[in-house]
Amino acid sequence: METLLLQRQRDNGKLLGDAYRLSRAKKAELLSRILEGDVREAATRWAPSVLTNNLLAELIKKSTGRGLPELYRFNPLIKRLLVKTLEEFSRQRKSFSPGMFVGEQGRLNCVILTRHVLEEKLGMTFAEVMQRASFRLLYAHHLRCAKVCFRHLADLIMACYPEKELKPYYFRNYRGMWLLGGKFNEELAGQALREFVDLLVWGDRKHKRKIGSMPQWLTFRMFQRRILPYDRSLSYLLNLRFKNSHIRAAMFAYPDMGFQPHYFKHVPRGYWKGPEGRKRAQVIVREFVQILSDPKGKYRFTRPEALNLLKFTTMQKPVLPYRKRLGGMLRVVYGNSAPRVREEMAESV
Repeated sequence: METLLLQRQRDNGKLLGDAYRLSRAKKAELLSRILEGDVREAATRWAPSVLTNNLLAELIKKSTGRGLPELYRFNPLIKRLLVKTLEEFSRQRKSFSPGMFVGEQGRLNCVILTRHVLEEKLGMTFAEVMQRASFRLLYAHHLRCAKVCFRHLADLIMACYPEKELKPYYFRNYRGMWLLGGKFNEELAGQALREFVDLLVWGDRKHKRKIGSMPQWLTFRMFQRRILPYDRSLSYLLNLRFKNSHIRAAMFAYPDMGFQPHYFKHVPRGYWKGPEGRKRAQVIVREFVQILSDPKGKYRFTRPEALNLLKFTTMQKPVLPYRKRLGGMLRVVYGNSAPRVREEMAESV
């Protein structure tokens, strides 16, 4: 019987022993054959030995091409063996083989089993997965590997559904989402803000919004809206990084647009108060005069003429970019006194 077994091994792949005696190199070779579509008896018989100890990593190092993780993930034999292992665990309370959830291959094993449980065992649609999936649900179906392989449920779901192009901010309660290496993840925040603004612009054509005119229509309350995919908003990000200022968020996401706080419909709270507020007012009045006296601009006044136009009625007109008026600044900083503005500008010349 032993001779017959050895003969069968030589005929179907030249394996040197049973699954527990195969060398690591032979197991890696067997995994390579399985991924290439080998379903002969020897490959099928000893296939369980290739599910553990991150053998896939060795093949990836030696491979000149890409796609081995995808071949592994969608290999029907690999999935069948993993599902069988899970069923045996559920039925007989066996433990998973040591090394089953180690490294990149272990993460793929977890992904395959997770999709099997969510879609085939529980019959959940993708929308239901986004709303109902949890570590507790996976634990109930003996998938504690989920927490071992993935720091957060969102990481697992994104690995399970790469074709959906999911973003971390599509998930609720994703702790640490906005941090990368202990620092704020500015790239992800910018991506989220630009996607959010795009939805405000293109998702609601009734209001005919444009990105270029954002200071005229963007408000704090818009960030409370759940318009991102899967009923998500960016209210937490706005509070965490931008102190609930939609103006700071817009300037961060679109640095090339040249937005300034005083271009927006409502300036940040306290923007005109104190010495800093007065300095800001002086800079903005100079900008106001520069626009009026620009020889290539719309108005083309001389500088003396522009200074003489610093009157209460003139400063209520939409001269600044985005049709912004200076009535609020004039009231808070100068007590509605245009002569004080002219005097200050004359002293600064």
